[in-house]
Amino acid sequence: MNFPELSGHSTKDALQHLHDDLQDEIRNYKITQNQINIKEKFYNSAFYHRDRKSVFHWPSCVILFTQSVLLLIGYGLAEDHRNNWVVVEFLVLLVVLIINIYITGQESRLRQSELADQVRQLLKQLQACIKHCVWTPSNYPFLYCPVSPSISLQWTYRDGNVVNLPSTLLVEGDIILLRPGQTTPARCHPLEGSTEGIGEDILEGEVYAPNIENQSQPFSQPTARQPLTLKPCMILETPFRKNIRCMLETAQSRPVTVSDNEVFIVGIICIQRILVPVIFLLSLLINSLRYAFLAEDVGHWTELSIILQVHAILPLAPLAAPCMWKMLNLYGLARLITVFKEAKDVDFEPSDLDKFSTESQFSEDEIIIEFKWKHVWARFREMLSGPGLSLPRTANLVHTLGSVTSFCCIDKKGILSWPNPTAEKVFFLTSTAVQADSSSKSSTSDKRTSQEPETGDSPVNEKDTLRDPTYFPECYIEVLDLTHDMKGAFGLHFDDRSWKKHINSLKPLGLNILLNTCNMSTANSLTAFTDHISVAAMKNEDTIATVNRRCLCELARQIGFTDQALSIFDVQHHLGIYRHVPLGAAAKDKLCRSKSFVKHKIPMPNMLSIVAQEQSSGMLQLMSQGTADVLLDCCTEFWDGHELWPLTEADRKRILDFYHRTSMSSYCTAFSYRPLTQSISNELDDLYIELPEDCSHIYPSIRSPTPIRSWDIESLDGRTCKAIYHYPSADSLYSQTSCFSVQDPVECFKAQCNQIFIGMVTMQYQAKQDVVKLIETMEKACIRFVHFSKENELRSRVFSEKMGLEAGWNCHISLLSERQTDEGPTSRAESVHSGISQSQRASKISSRYSTDFEHIAKARDIHQTFSRSSSEERARRHSAPSTINIDNSQVKFSKPNQDGYNDTCDTSTLIGQSLNTTPTLTDDSQLVFDQGFDSSGTLIVEADATCYLLPSQVNDTMSQLPEGVDTAQALSQQEIDLIISHSESHKTSNTDDSMSLSNRAKLPKGIENIRPHLEQVDNVPLLVSLFTDCTPEATREMIEIMQEYGEVVCCIGSVASIHNTPVFMQADISIGIEPLYPQLCMRQPVMTDPWEECNLSPVELNVMLNNLGCSLSFGRDHNISMVHLIAEARSHCMAMRNCFLLMLSYHLTICLVQFVGSIFLLPPVLSGYHLLWLIFIVVPILSLAQMGNPVDPYTMTLASGKNSDHVTKQVVLQYIAYYSLRFFPTIAICLLCFCLTLKAMCDQVAPNPDSCHRLLGNINDTTHHSWRGWSSRHSTGHIIAQNQMLFQLVLYFVCTSLSFVNRYYNLWRRGPLSNKLWCFGAPVLIILQVIYFICDVAIQSTPDSAISVADIPVSTWVLALVWPVILIPVLELIKMQEIKLSVRYQKRAVLNFGTKLGMNSPF
Repeated sequence: MNFPELSGHSTKDALQHLHDDLQDEIRNYKITQNQINIKEKFYNSAFYHRDRKSVFHWPSCVILFTQSVLLLIGYGLAEDHRNNWVVVEFLVLLVVLIINIYITGQESRLRQSELADQVRQLLKQLQACIKHCVWTPSNYPFLYCPVSPSISLQWTYRDGNVVNLPSTLLVEGDIILLRPGQTTPARCHPLEGSTEGIGEDILEGEVYAPNIENQSQPFSQPTARQPLTLKPCMILETPFRKNIRCMLETAQSRPVTVSDNEVFIVGIICIQRILVPVIFLLSLLINSLRYAFLAEDVGHWTELSIILQVHAILPLAPLAAPCMWKMLNLYGLARLITVFKEAKDVDFEPSDLDKFSTESQFSEDEIIIEFKWKHVWARFREMLSGPGLSLPRTANLVHTLGSVTSFCCIDKKGILSWPNPTAEKVFFLTSTAVQADSSSKSSTSDKRTSQEPETGDSPVNEKDTLRDPTYFPECYIEVLDLTHDMKGAFGLHFDDRSWKKHINSLKPLGLNILLNTCNMSTANSLTAFTDHISVAAMKNEDTIATVNRRCLCELARQIGFTDQALSIFDVQHHLGIYRHVPLGAAAKDKLCRSKSFVKHKIPMPNMLSIVAQEQSSGMLQLMSQGTADVLLDCCTEFWDGHELWPLTEADRKRILDFYHRTSMSSYCTAFSYRPLTQSISNELDDLYIELPEDCSHIYPSIRSPTPIRSWDIESLDGRTCKAIYHYPSADSLYSQTSCFSVQDPVECFKAQCNQIFIGMVTMQYQAKQDVVKLIETMEKACIRFVHFSKENELRSRVFSEKMGLEAGWNCHISLLSERQTDEGPTSRAESVHSGISQSQRASKISSRYSTDFEHIAKARDIHQTFSRSSSEERARRHSAPSTINIDNSQVKFSKPNQDGYNDTCDTSTLIGQSLNTTPTLTDDSQLVFDQGFDSSGTLIVEADATCYLLPSQVNDTMSQLPEGVDTAQALSQQEIDLIISHSESHKTSNTDDSMSLSNRAKLPKGIENIRPHLEQVDNVPLLVSLFTDCTPEATREMIEIMQEYGEVVCCIGSVASIHNTPVFMQADISIGIEPLYPQLCMRQPVMTDPWEECNLSPVELNVMLNNLGCSLSFGRDHNISMVHLIAEARSHCMAMRNCFLLMLSYHLTICLVQFVGSIFLLPPVLSGYHLLWLIFIVVPILSLAQMGNPVDPYTMTLASGKNSDHVTKQVVLQYIAYYSLRFFPTIAICLLCFCLTLKAMCDQVAPNPDSCHRLLGNINDTTHHSWRGWSSRHSTGHIIAQNQMLFQLVLYFVCTSLSFVNRYYNLWRRGPLSNKLWCFGAPVLIILQVIYFICDVAIQSTPDSAISVADIPVSTWVLALVWPVILIPVLELIKMQEIKLSVRYQKRAVLNFGTKLGMNSPF
């Protein structure tokens, strides 16, 4: 693997290169921004009137500036400058305008440079890392760490050593080693190799696929193949540069949040653009009419035409609201980050997984996290002064989590599941003698009974119904179930407490696991073998490489083995065998499930063996594992725990039956063993053996190879089998040859025949415990958990069910584009004829371009009725199931023509034929079953495929035929109506009822068909919880479609993958999770050496770089339960909505009080400084008090609305109705008390009581432009009346805020005492108002005035103080109606959330 002449970058040079590249990208971005013209900059700024993320635009500046100028003009044109407070108002408005402009400009600048500032901060840490860090190979992930789609790693030279470098850290000039079959991480240039491809750059995403020597030459004997070698290449570009560029370019394009949209529509459009001009014009009209017709009863013209209009719209001007909005957002984010820091370290109790409750309510312990306020204050100051660590301005975490409707996960392994599959079932065979020793059998067994048809010519009379145990012992299938320990990645235990009675059968399996599967000395050989067959499989586009090896140490430990068991063996050789699937079998193996096509790739049979020598005796042992088909071909006996017995054809079919059925949803590996009497030459260690496609003639005469077809009608008929069986003698273990050293491939292959079948182990990825709990929480919170799976429909649905996602109707959609499956053959055929240079290039760098044209033409000629699967070659880390694609087509059944292949036939005719049913795997240990079963385990037959019957159904059919009638002839003459759907005979307790996994609903397939479906059919694609066959591009586009239809998307994914950046940037917010790294063996850690916490490790730096586009990041050992964050965000958003709704109501009330006072010809009911007191002191205190509510568990049961139709006409009318009921009586009471007070004051000063008008005052007062003396001689009375009016408003505002404290509870259910902030602020505000009343009257009153507060009539005080007693019950009645309306809306929303009924649903 090492190339002595290559050394690559040093760590410091590479990190410095990365630092310079990222700095260069920041510099280029800054240059690009500076080149934007002023017009574009204005459009991108927060002052642009269409910017929904801002609450203060240039029209807001115009409103405030106009008000300030009008106040100054009004004061300057006045005859006497009695009201000096106008100057104070002017200065206050001017200062507020400047502050709002500064805050908005600062927020706009920080928002546009937020991500760039994040990168600059990271560059500082990177520079410190360059100075102090010295990375050694042991600090990188293990070199042979299994590949995972959640983690991007690349073999790279650093400091002269080959390390498993995170792809994010690759830089220009790095020397990488491309493994055969691997996708290139970036554009690179090959450094050495054959003349083919020299001088040509390898583009990013191309597959390195060199030619296998002499692969195209025909052969009929086992042939040695040289293992494919690694390809050293030089990286020509830093791959992470494009990620940084993507982040910087798309950072400002995230969707506007629901809260920002609501504030923009209500605060900007409805108030500033509609209500302010309307109020201003109406007030100007009314006061102009007053001046025209009642000039003696009003004040100076400047007051009527200027000052009163400014005062009327002053409450609606953006004064304190913009600053409050920004501060509350930052406060909520600081609090959320504090909760995040505390909640992620909360231990998750394993016992909580079983606590699934049907209650819809959450307990306070589930959602409330204790934290220290000093931490909130520290983070608030940090974000106020500059960029925060959670992208508070470009991706508002609080707003999005508070209104999230879809929670999307784009990675599985290490995120949703444990990184390694664990054993679920152990399969082995036992004989009658062993079974008789067991008094009871709790494990699953499938007995081969004497009533079954014999599968060969037996020495026993065919008519005898009993089988001779000497030749054919009755055998049983034993399947032991295992359960994964949820506390760890590898822990497991047997479900059957009496499993130890099978210990003799399990011991060989445990030893094989330790010597072969979990032997670290075989890691290099396994990797090389995997790479080789991944390229070899490209010869036929319908096949795929299959290797399945993961850690089973814990299973061996449960069986009883310790690590010391390996010390008595020395591994000497590693042997690999593989063969291609014949083109005929490949075509016939294309099966489809009911009502949808399943285009699949056939697995390449392979087997990897090790030769181990016992140190004590020197005996050689051969331990093999691989796919069941090729391994069974090499086996002649099985071990029942006590003796060896010959494998019959029926046994083989039972083994394959289990293998196929479990491979649908699990990862199944077969194991075998034999002692060796010959030594293996060391020269064969560097070779692999390829078997011919038709290998029946190369096996020993003891048996023929396993048929390509799993269930064959003739082989099931007891009269047609020709196999010869031996007595159960140990002699069959030894070869007929003498004990010499094996030198050539043929003898090496023969040495691997005559093995003993030990058993099989099925493995499965298990959902992590906190993920299962998270999904349950999301469901209760009406948040749709959506899994974007890179795997196919079958495997994705199986794992989704493990997580608890729905798997019924309308539950999943494949995003695999149909053009990706249709373009393949044409493009490949054209590439063959495009010239020698292109074919030469294809031989080195190709996804499957090295396919021989003659094979393609031959396949087309022979199998013209079969549709070829031509899906695009995936990366090595993608599982084989991702090659299964689901098409929306109807079921078509076929019958064979003269050539034995299919022509279209009527659906009423069903032909029973046999078929190879091999599973599909990849080096990522994932299998695909090539045909479907229904819930009873019955085979389902589709279009473009032959139709088949299971053995049990064939047997049932055979029993009804007359003796002597040929089976095939009888079947072809019958019209069988879907016998398949009625059989239960093949269902055992091992058969999952979930195997019929096809989605029968007519949902769109392919990302290009999602939008047309949503526009023309129904909205079911927005309601499903699973998307399969996903690529990063398709995932990003699907998230964009969801956002177009109002979904608020929170995306979680791996921050160890370089491919997730575009998806992260598309979502409303993204949360990065550091995945758990897969391990080749549990005894081999991911990183061998511990790392100093003060310095950055390669993995940590990789996480920090990929996390730049994420708002939050979880570590590997953190609890990813989002319930605390969502509850905190929802409570904060609801409190903010409540706060500004109450502020809007107060401001409208203040505005209407003045406007109605002008209509009723009253003197100014409030002065300018009174308005400033209300706007800047009273209203903010009462509004901000709404933020003091504790987190309410009830908020977690509310369904969030979509990010569309934010403020509808119905919502506006509803608000107007409830506002009128709440505040119109209060406005009337306040104005009535104002009139009564003025009347009483007038009676005190007027010489004739009859001269006092109830509205106009003393009509005999002739003071010019003085409001009949209220602004001159009798100003004390006017001031007292205004202060009484102000006191009443404050009192009524406090009473109204009491009803807003708990919006979803009436006072008799939950009082206001839970809100400590309101309990403190409301009494203090009333006290301050009393003090303000006294001081204002004392300061503004004239010394010689005969009017005092005592002159206020008692009736006015009684009316003012009695009204709150009536007001509070009235407000509670109104709130009761609001609660009923909200409950009705929530029920409808919850119903819509849980319903996926489209036009093709079954209801």
